[in-house]
Amino acid sequence: MKRKINAKSAKKEANKTPKLPRTKLTTQQKDKNTPVEALIPVFINDYDVQTAVMDFVTYLRENKFELKRGGISRWVVMHNKHQILSFCLGRNADWWCKNDYWYVDLTPTYLHVYEDSIIAASLQDFVLSNIKFCVNCSLGCFPGKNAVILNKEIIGICITKQFLYFCDPGAKVISSIKRLAELEKKARTNATREELYS
Repeated sequence: MKRKINAKSAKKEANKTPKLPRTKLTTQQKDKNTPVEALIPVFINDYDVQTAVMDFVTYLRENKFELKRGGISRWVVMHNKHQILSFCLGRNADWWCKNDYWYVDLTPTYLHVYEDSIIAASLQDFVLSNIKFCVNCSLGCFPGKNAVILNKEIIGICITKQFLYFCDPGAKVISSIKRLAELEKKARTNATREELYS
């Protein structure tokens, strides 16, 4: 699977996105110990989206994922001190997201271990259609990296570890994200210490 990389057109498209004023937070709301549940309605006005995010956070807590605030509106989701995914809330969370509510990115470090499980669950198209490609951002890593994922050669993937990216996910997408998070969590639980820290 090849994707033509055109950094100029990508940035031009990004500049078309209207820049809305960022949410202003109180000192208490900026505190890293403020639970995300208290901030969801601060960053997101849409009730249905609030409910979707709240349900997702509840799922993460019930399944023993650790949530750590990684920025003003970003939370990193960990298991055994290793990042599984992150999510960001609010206006201008990222110009990849058209509706500008929230996004989730997965860190599928051990995807090669559970590729058969992905295929068995018919999630291969879901994974391949949500890969984040290099758009020549400020990291200076253009044109990205190439990799074989689910038996397909992918050209120009974003070099960050969080290369599966979901903008404003609905219920069906969130369900698939949960399944991938569970597979990654299981793979990391079964990995050796040397594998985890390599």
